[in-house]
Amino acid sequence: MRNLFQEINVIENREPEEVIYETRLHWISFLPYIVGMLFTLPSLFAFVIIPVVHYRMRLIFKLLMLL
Repeated sequence: MRNLFQEINVIENREPEEVIYETRLHWISFLPYIVGMLFTLPSLFAFVIIPVVHYRMRLIFKLLMLL
């Protein structure tokens, strides 16, 4: 238990620059996920959303032609 309090004291007594540096590192660790999302979203758009919309549009046009 005393060890835990010692660790908390070490964390509280740190310099602000160290904390900022650690938060920067924390954000940098998310970069691969962000890059992955940038590559995944267009492919999802191209292979899922556009064909579904295209199929629906064909159905709508067929219904309009029947009127």
